[in-house]
Amino acid sequence: MENNDELTKLTLHIILLEIVQKKLNQLDESLNSVAQKEKSAMSKYQRVNKRDKPAKKTARREITQLTKSICRIKDNECRDAIALRHKIKKVRNRIKKIQKASNKANLHLQEVKQNRKYTQIQFMLFFQIKGIVCKTIAGGGVL
Repeated sequence: MENNDELTKLTLHIILLEIVQKKLNQLDESLNSVAQKEKSAMSKYQRVNKRDKPAKKTARREITQLTKSICRIKDNECRDAIALRHKIKKVRNRIKKIQKASNKANLHLQEVKQNRKYTQIQFMLFFQIKGIVCKTIAGGGVL
């Protein structure tokens, strides 16, 4: 029962990790989107640069805002990646613990099976010896 509970917990952790991975993918997509916008703003800035100063200032503002957005997204992505690594490490440790427990249980089971066979052999030998003794006593001779 404990192994089933652990497996259920591991399954839930794996689902959680998949959700986090999807979130990281979304962050990557938004980062790419913002990077594209930054490129277009940069080209707009270069085109407008020659025309007039107000448009130039607006383009610069857009570029700085987009650069800040990229920094925020990268920070969030970094934090999510660290959390994801930590969760993966936890799950791996749990899997190792379960494997160790499973190995111990298998060894114990093999030991019990060997003890059972040994006990059966002892039981059979006891009755064989008992039969030989009974025959010897009844027959009066020695084998």
